Parts: sequence; C-alpha cells; structure tokens
Amino acid sequence: MPRGQKTHCAQGHLYDEANTRRTANGRACRACGREHARKKAQAAGRPGVYIEKTHCPQGHPYDEVNTRFNKIGRACRACDLARQTARNDANPQQMLWANAKKRARRYGVPFTITPEDIVIPEVCPVFGTPLARKRRGGPGPDSPTVDRVVPALGYIPSNIAVISCKANALKNRGTLEWFERSLKEGLGSRRRITEEELRLLVEWLRLRTGSTGKKRRSSAR
Repeated sequence: MPRGQKTHCAQGHLYDEANTRRTANGRACRACGREHARKKAQAAGRPGVYIEKTHCPQGHPYDEVNTRFNKIGRACRACDLARQTARNDANPQQMLWANAKKRARRYGVPFTITPEDIVIPEVCPVFGTPLARKRRGGPGPDSPTVDRVVPALGYIPSNIAVISCKANALKNRGTLEWFERSLKEGLGSRRRITEEELRLLVEWLRLRTGSTGKKRRSSAR
C-alpha cells in the first residue's frame, strides 16, 4: 500500500487528526514521537522531563501549535521565537547577512560580503522613510533589506545597499530603463506605485548605477 494511503503507523497507531503531524516527508505519528522523546530523555538521564510536563519553563503550553520535536524530546516554539528575536535585536547585521547568503545560494550569484559590510541607515535611501524592523510576522514595508543594486553582480561590497523592503520589492519589478519609461509615460498608477515613489526610485537607481537617464545612440546601422 502506498505510504500516503496507510491508516496506521508501523506501531499500529491510527493516523487521525489528533495523532498525525505533517512533516517535509509526509506524515508522522505523534504517539511514536512521544515514545521516541521519552526514550531519548531517559537515555539522557532525564526520564519524564519532556513527556509529563504540559508547559515549558516559561509557562507556554505544549500544545499542537506550540510544540516542536527535536533530538532529545520537545521544544517550545514560543521560546524559540523569543530567542531568535533577541539575537536579531542584538545583531541585526548578522540577520541580514544570513538572509542574503541564503538568497545568493538560491539565485546562484556571487557572495563575498561580511556582516561588517552591511551598514543599516536610519532612513531608506530610496524613499527617505524611517527603517524599522518588524518583530513578528515576517518583514514589513519599512523593514531593512540588503539589495543587489545590479542583480547579476551578486552580493559584493560595492554592489549592496540597505533599503526598505517596499523599495526592494518595487525595484525587483523591472530595470532602470523600464522604470524610466513608466515615469515618462505616467504609468505609475498602472504599476501599483505612486508617481512620487517612481520618481524617487528612478533617481536612486541612476545615482547608484551612474546612469544619466539619457539614451545612448547606437553605432549600429
């Protein structure tokens, strides 16, 4: 029988809603997970530490949403998030560097920057709005992000800039020539961007890329 059609795990536990945990590889049995955690805790000299307790040391409940299984038993997702937030608050450059490194691997572009190369300004260089990192729920429009000024060059010290997430998302829609044409033809509203934002984005891209905005005359006939 295909694995996805099985109604019970190898130990005979039912794959119902309460006992099923979704994983990257499919399904996992919560009863087997608890038994595995108990054996790990017992082997580590802490029998019953993870199984009998209903709350973590900080008082968060070990329920279906807040529980994560690891090599030695259970872990509290709320505490994980609090520790990650504290690390990001203490060293935001490290967080931006790590996220940029992941994107470099995904896109296959050069990556030579260090956390020291990342300088977070007070305001977004594109729109002039204050940069503020959103603490939960992913980045917000004013969250700082590391941008590749020329995407093909990758993350090298001379090609990065810390701008707002909103500016970065808008910049990724097209090239400087595309934005210049949209500005000239007054297509900002059709691009879901205001004319002022479009103008500021074009000016910043011209400044960073050294473009004057004038079209070069081709020598080809």
